[in-house]
Amino acid sequence: YGFLSTLNTKTPPRIIGNGLDLIPQYRPSGNGILYRIPNLDPGFYNLIHDADTSSIAVNIAKSESIMEGMSLEQLKSGFADLSHVSVSSMQDIALETSNSSFPSWKIFILVVLFLLSSEVFLHRLAR
Repeated sequence: YGFLSTLNTKTPPRIIGNGLDLIPQYRPSGNGILYRIPNLDPGFYNLIHDADTSSIAVNIAKSESIMEGMSLEQLKSGFADLSHVSVSSMQDIALETSNSSFPSWKIFILVVLFLLSSEVFLHRLAR
């Protein structure tokens, strides 16, 4: 359903697009017109009534969409021919980071402490 301009009985509204040209059902409703759009193939259409034009985008039905994710094996087989792509599970990544010999946050703290102490040293040297 959609609204567009006011009812003019001289020219009926038309839906044009994807090789289709049809006249939809319509009726006046308040200050506008209520259109009943039939089930259309996915694509872009124009609803034309007198000088008013409104674009309509029709998507595929949600029942035709695949809403489930891919398994790890499907991802590995799909990217097997690409040497620059590696597929890992979250557990493998967590194990790799926890088994590192020196955590990166400790390196960051040491760098900050070194910079702070060098700033204090330079400040005292400048006096």
